[in-house]
Amino acid sequence: MKNLLAILTILVAFASCSDRAGGWRPAPELRTAHELMPEQPDSALKVLIGFDIDDSTSRSVVNEYQILVVEALYKNDYQQTNAAAVIDAAAYYDSVFEKYPENSDLAFETARAHYYKAVGETEDDDIVAACADYLKAADIMEEVFPEIAKAAEKGTMDEGNIGF
Repeated sequence: MKNLLAILTILVAFASCSDRAGGWRPAPELRTAHELMPEQPDSALKVLIGFDIDDSTSRSVVNEYQILVVEALYKNDYQQTNAAAVIDAAAYYDSVFEKYPENSDLAFETARAHYYKAVGETEDDDIVAACADYLKAADIMEEVFPEIAKAAEKGTMDEGNIGF
């Protein structure tokens, strides 16, 4: 039960935070959306709606954009409308993270992609798939950021000490 509580605490932290101080650096063209997301997710969504993706946009930026869109939808209480793109983004982050498992920024984005993929699966009532993705997100966070798991187990976790 204590481990379940720790996992849920980590997942709640995911939902409430979109950026890590001193860690993740967003694509420059998406920086405004990242900066607005914690306090003004409605404004972040407006910025994202105005963002143009074309054939020259890198795959990395497209996937980062899709995760930001789903996060903005979630934080504004809208239904997920880009589920297929979020699935693709999670697969993309998995493949890159497999090549660079020591990259904590990439680990964070991979876990974040699985968290928001699970949100969509929950909305679609696919609870088994959602649980698998929530647990994958929690496993990545626990492995790469053990201090977060320790703080969650002790009940001392807050936005000031979770690392993002």
